[in-house]
Amino acid sequence: MSQARALAASKTGLAEKNTVSMEPTRFTWTGTFAWAAASTSPSARRADVFSSFSYAAGVMAQSPNGKNLHFGIREHAMGAIVNGLSLSKVRAFGATFFIFSDYQRPAIRLSALMELPTIFVFTHDAMGDGEDGPTHQPVEQLASMRAIPGLVTLRPGDANEVVEAYRYVMQLRHQPAVLALSRQPLPTLDRSRYAPASGVARGAYVLADAP
Repeated sequence: MSQARALAASKTGLAEKNTVSMEPTRFTWTGTFAWAAASTSPSARRADVFSSFSYAAGVMAQSPNGKNLHFGIREHAMGAIVNGLSLSKVRAFGATFFIFSDYQRPAIRLSALMELPTIFVFTHDAMGDGEDGPTHQPVEQLASMRAIPGLVTLRPGDANEVVEAYRYVMQLRHQPAVLALSRQPLPTLDRSRYAPASGVARGAYVLADAP
C-alpha cells in the first residue's frame, strides 16, 4: 500500500510511518487531505492539476454540492477567490504547478497582508521537471515565496514531513501557507533511524548527528 493510501485508510490517519517507500509528496498530500476531508469538510480549488488532487467531486451544473472548483488556467482568480473564502471562514486551498505561482503572487501577498489562513499548494517543485520544457521549471519561485513577509513556506522532504506540514498548517489562524510538493517519487525516511518529522513545525531540524 502506498503512503498516501495508507494514510487515507488508517484509523489514526496522521500517525507517523516508518515503512521505507518511494512516493511523490503531492500524492501523500492527497491521501492526507482525503483522510481529513472525511471529518473536516475542507474545500479545494484547482487550476488545471486534476490528476494531483482528485479527492472529491467537482462543482458542476449537475452536481452543485461538490467540493472542487475547476478554474482551468486562471491562477490569479483562484488565489483571489480562495482568499475570499478564507474571509468567509471557509478553510479552502488552491492548487497548481509551482511555476504558476508567478501569476498568483499578488493574491498570495494580499493573503499575508490580510493575515488570512489561506493554503496555497504547489506541485512540480523541482528544476528537474523537464517534460514541459524550461517554461515549467521553477527556479526562483521557492526563494520568492520565502521572501514574502508573513507567509509560511514549507517544502516537505518525504511523506512523513507532508503529514506534519499539514498538521502545522491547519493550526494556523492568522497566516497563509505555501506547500511546495514534488512530482518525482521521494524516499520515505525510516523514522526509527532518524529524528521524528514533527521537527517540521520548527522550520528545520537535525535528521541525525554526524558520525
